[in-house]
Amino acid sequence: MRKIFRPLLLVAFLGASWGAWAVGTGNELISRCGASVAYMDGRRDVDVYDMAYCQGMVSGVGDLLSAVGWACAPGGVNLGQVTRVVYKYLQEHPTELQERDTVLVSRALERAWPCPKKP
Repeated sequence: MRKIFRPLLLVAFLGASWGAWAVGTGNELISRCGASVAYMDGRRDVDVYDMAYCQGMVSGVGDLLSAVGWACAPGGVNLGQVTRVVYKYLQEHPTELQERDTVLVSRALERAWPCPKKP
């Protein structure tokens, strides 16, 4: 039952975020997360909406992946560090930027912090 429930939960989450009101791609997300990283680095002239969008996306997808055991960030990692991981992934994979933002955040976090395999 658990093996079926987790993928369905992720599909439901990702599907809901792909609604007509929020179809985002990596092209938008890299700009928004760039604003967030710039703010963390001391710039104060960034768009607060962009910063909040990025951190909300990263936090929401990260929490879901953690809950279902697909991404396991080490203890003590904060939202700023996770945001930097996602931003770096987006910069290093420009050919993927046309994909959905939720998919890219998921991919970045799963690759950065894969959960140990359960026996």
